[in-house]
Amino acid sequence: MCGSGVNGDHPGPTTAPDAEPFPWADIAGAGPLCDAHCHPTDTVASLAGIPAMHAAVLTVMATRAQDQDLVAQLATEQGVQTPFGDGDGDGDSGVNYYGLPASNSSRKVVPAFGWHPWFAHLLYDDDVNANADGRGDSSHHELTSLADKRRHLAAVLHPSPSLSQDDDANDKNSHLTRARLEAHPRALVGEIGLDKAFRVPEAGGATEDQEATETAAETDGGSTVDPALAAAALTPGGREGRLLSPFRVRPAHQVAVLAAQLRLAAALRRPISVHGVQAHGLLYDTLAATWRGQERRMPTRRQRKEDARAATNAADASDSDDDDDNLENELNGNLSNNTTPPTYPPAICLHSYTGPPDVLRQYFAPHVPAAVYVSFSATINGRTDAGRARLAAAVAACPDDRVLVESDLHTAGPQMDAALAEGYRQVCEAKGWPLREGIARIARNYAAFLAAGQTHDTRSEA
Repeated sequence: MCGSGVNGDHPGPTTAPDAEPFPWADIAGAGPLCDAHCHPTDTVASLAGIPAMHAAVLTVMATRAQDQDLVAQLATEQGVQTPFGDGDGDGDSGVNYYGLPASNSSRKVVPAFGWHPWFAHLLYDDDVNANADGRGDSSHHELTSLADKRRHLAAVLHPSPSLSQDDDANDKNSHLTRARLEAHPRALVGEIGLDKAFRVPEAGGATEDQEATETAAETDGGSTVDPALAAAALTPGGREGRLLSPFRVRPAHQVAVLAAQLRLAAALRRPISVHGVQAHGLLYDTLAATWRGQERRMPTRRQRKEDARAATNAADASDSDDDDDNLENELNGNLSNNTTPPTYPPAICLHSYTGPPDVLRQYFAPHVPAAVYVSFSATINGRTDAGRARLAAAVAACPDDRVLVESDLHTAGPQMDAALAEGYRQVCEAKGWPLREGIARIARNYAAFLAAGQTHDTRSEA
């Protein structure tokens, strides 16, 4: 959710007339299409169309109070049930690459639960109760009085609102985030992040529903949104059809809300999906703070030679294979003997990344212990010539095994398939991959991203 979908602030992705045909007819042979980030619960009427989609997996984001239960219900009804990272990449009955479902599976949904930065002002952060084990969640304190709410909003919004500015800042549902994650062991934490550009919408008026319908109908010039779905009621609480106020959420409060959710992801060993707009440096600093003191050890060449000699001598002197393995891991800097629980999420997806390549490269430094992936969408990254040029530069800075693709669309069905396919096309073109090769590569990447939460500590990777 980067200002996409029904907000109507940009045209939809288009496909070049001479583009390579997308292999819909042979999609099972090409590999499973994996949507790393989408919002179909914003249009509930579209959810029934998910089983018929070409996409094999949809990573469905929750963002605010009104959609958390919708995502949970969708996961119960259509959630992926196979373990991730299993298999050798060959398709069989209902299961395709690396434990991912095949495109004809009726269970395509991987849920994600979290609070989007657009709604951070609705959360009251209580650091006193944010425990190291993540049980503090993302601010569980309920604001019980109107005076409390107004004091909270005055503290987190800039400029400070007048007393007439009344929003429901009580965070009634955030204490359930941990419970939802525990009820759905394959769930991610998301959509979370930082956004310096957005403004808080005004409270909805009598024409809110009408404005939302009109905005949805106008999105992409009517080219990608089904009129019947555009006319359907949108899930409440979003920005659609609402005038924007002059107020912005102070970065410090956004960081506090994000940090609380990062603690939860670390405690439960869940991958995260992260939103970042005009805050790329601050976002990196906030994420990097979670692994401070737990970075991978990078030995010098001399140290590696000394470690190799020590490992050889120790192996000769030891009668225990287990002791040999433990010592070798320690000397190689794998930190497998570190008993401190990781304080960082096991895997991070930077969704619809729009920042500069130089910032992106920081995430792939050898000392970073988390597995960082970058997801791109035609909806956000590839909608203009300038955007496609920035996408190509970012994709070039991203290792081949860390690239993902998403739709970031609010409506399931053919529109989401089309947006996802165009995202695959643009990313594969930027990487120089034929479509079929790119689909297979990205399926492996996506499975590895999800499996990171099941393999726990990525510091043990060579």
